[in-house]
Amino acid sequence: METPLDTGKNYIIQVWMGIFRQTGSPHQTGLAMIGARPGDSILILGAGDPDFCAEIARVTGLNGRTLVADPSPDAQARLEAAGGRAGSLVESLVTPLHRLPADLPRFDVAIVSGVLAEVPDAERPGLIRSAVAALRSGGRLIVVDGRRRSGLLSGLRAGPAPLPESDIRRLIEATGIRAVRSLAIVDGIAYWEGRH
Repeated sequence: METPLDTGKNYIIQVWMGIFRQTGSPHQTGLAMIGARPGDSILILGAGDPDFCAEIARVTGLNGRTLVADPSPDAQARLEAAGGRAGSLVESLVTPLHRLPADLPRFDVAIVSGVLAEVPDAERPGLIRSAVAALRSGGRLIVVDGRRRSGLLSGLRAGPAPLPESDIRRLIEATGIRAVRSLAIVDGIAYWEGRH
């Protein structure tokens, strides 16, 4: 038989579990901003968050394609591990992000994923141009800039802030894309969209 003391202990445990329980995927907002659909072909420039890439691949499914380009030789292993956890197929390509191979097919969506502030100034325009060049006619460019904050001490551990809005808009518009809009800034991450 449960005593009042046991009931109180159980209540405290439930409260603490509620505080630390994660509701939903930490990538829900990013997935909603990107708007990937089953069957889409998606190119992601940057493997800084392999779990995010794997979640996108889970949405596109086997009828779609998710290819992640990254200059780091160890990106493939990290993406395969993330794909295994998510139950998705993530393809990878080791290449400089500002100079993608010319023989790549065209994609429905190209995502510049990472922190633009960490990319050298001279490489930023090339990175955005590479993403746009990989789009099919009518395709969408998504720029995800910033680093997600999480946990109780997130204010102390925040990563670099997104670039100023005017800088991101200028980088996208320099490619010839005029339909540019800011989607949102959530938890330290800025989401931008441009239509090809």
